[in-house]
Amino acid sequence: MVLSPTVMQTEVLKMTDESRGDFVGWPESAPETAANWAAACRAFFTQISAPPINPAIHGAAEQAFIAASVGTISVPGGGAAALDLGFQVYAATMIAGVIPPAIAIPPVVPPLLATVLIAPVPSAQGVAVTLGAKIYTWAITGTFTVPPAPAVLPWL
Repeated sequence: MVLSPTVMQTEVLKMTDESRGDFVGWPESAPETAANWAAACRAFFTQISAPPINPAIHGAAEQAFIAASVGTISVPGGGAAALDLGFQVYAATMIAGVIPPAIAIPPVVPPLLATVLIAPVPSAQGVAVTLGAKIYTWAITGTFTVPPAPAVLPWL
């Protein structure tokens, strides 16, 4: 499997499109909102094929996402910043699960989701497509190498 914007699009639709059979429901609290987004992030990053990641790290990364984002996710105007931080912390936590001899560096800048979330979009599908593409484009700025090879490659 490889990282795919389609996976994130599906996860966003589960949170935003009431007509779907897999709609998770509107969250009633900041912790529930953070947990929903952390689960979406986990679904996305469990598809990573490179760098090689021990799948056991995803539970810790999901909890780190929640802890990092829950404090500001419901603050007026804080949603995008909370999600940016959550995605960054998830990616950084995954580094602890990189299988040697691979060496990985997570994306160094946040995904800047405010640029997507501020713009008007006509539908849940539009939001999902835009967010999926933005998060995917951000994620593949992470890099890795497998020594002794000198090549530095994007996350896949």
